[in-house]
This record gives sequence, structure tokens and C-alpha cells, in this order.
Amino acid sequence: MKTFNYTPIKNVRVFLKAGKINLDYYTLDGARHRFSTGLSDSKQRRTAVERKKFNMAEKHYEMNRPSDAKTLFKDIALEALRSTKDNRQEDTQADYESLLERNILPFLGHLPIGNIKPKDIEAWKTKLVSKGISKTRFHKNWSTLRMVMQYCVKNEMIEKDAMQFVQRNSKAFTPTTDRSKEYYTPSEVSALLTHSTGWFKSLMHLLFFTGIRTGEAMALQWDKIDFEKREITISHS
Repeated sequence: MKTFNYTPIKNVRVFLKAGKINLDYYTLDGARHRFSTGLSDSKQRRTAVERKKFNMAEKHYEMNRPSDAKTLFKDIALEALRSTKDNRQEDTQADYESLLERNILPFLGHLPIGNIKPKDIEAWKTKLVSKGISKTRFHKNWSTLRMVMQYCVKNEMIEKDAMQFVQRNSKAFTPTTDRSKEYYTPSEVSALLTHSTGWFKSLMHLLFFTGIRTGEAMALQWDKIDFEKREITISHS
């Protein structure tokens, strides 16, 4: 049996059925699982099961999940993305999960991991590009899919990543929109700073002169600002 670095188990519940202690749990893909521990009910046993319920649910899941290459892409994709979520900002993680849901699962979700071939990746790429996606946005989708495939390779669910045999670039990409006109000019920045007041003026200075995101600025706490060293530590969004 393979050992995985991340468990998709959540919402484990202990309940009784026919005098036996049972467990009821969900996985991140929304699937519900129920099984009997085989233990007759008693207060002492229920307490012990309650304490170990997540470990018991995880063991049950690993024993009953499709093995290795037979696992469907849709059953492993979200688990793969969330296995490294601590390495990125929350809004970036949310974007990856949104791309997975809208642009990847509808095309590849029904395929077993081991059955995904370069031709499937090519077909997915062609379909996505035909929707008029920009090069920049496509690369974000590509990175999302790549994280899932590499997770499967790393955990020995598949031997090779089919994406390595497919060219990422395409001549059919929609040109990236020129957003230069959406940014404030130096004179506009000066006007905003001159005419703003109070907390809003402080916020404008913070955003314009540090380049941090709006969410990061709103979550900033006093203890993250070192006035002597003139340093700001960003740890939340």
C-alpha cells in the first residue's frame, strides 16, 4: 500500500447502528463514507473511538480507495492542490482551485490517473485555447494541472507525467490584454496622496510605496511593523 503525505478526510462522526460503533466521514471530493468498527457499544469503547476516529477513518480510506493508477483524476486533484497550500497565499490557492473546477475537471476528471496520455493533454490544451484564453491565463491553468500530475508521480501513483511530452506554448493564444492604461500615472498618485486624509491617506501611502496587496494591507497588524528597522512583515491576507 502506498503512503500519502496528505489526507482528504474531514467531518468524522461516531454513531451507533445495531449495537455496533460506526464511523461516518466525508472526503474533500464530497464523497460520503460509512463503515462499522465491529466494536460493540460501551461508553469506554465510544470514548476510545472518538479519540482515534480520524486515524480510523484515514486507515479505512486508504484500504478502500482505488489504488495507484486506477484512481480517477477528479478523486485526487483537489487533494494534490491542497497538499502544498501552505506554500502560497490564500487568494492564489483559491484561484488554483477555481481553475481546476472550471477548466480542468470537466475535461480530465473522469479519467483514471494512469490512463491520461499526452494526447489527452493535447486535447485539453486545444479546447482551452479555442475558448480564447490569453497566454498568461493558460499558463496558470497549466501550472495547476502540472501540480496535480507531479503530486501523483511523487507519490508513485504513476511512473511518468504525460505533460512532459506536450509543448506548453501555442500560436493560437489570445494576445494578453494591455493593462497599462488601468494603472495610476505618477501625477494621479500624487493627487490621491495630496487630497486623501486620515486612515485612507495612510492606506494609500502603504499600498503605493510598498506594493503589497489590498488584502495584505487590510490584515496588517501593528506588531508586524518595525519602525526602527523600517520593515513590514507580511504573514496574513
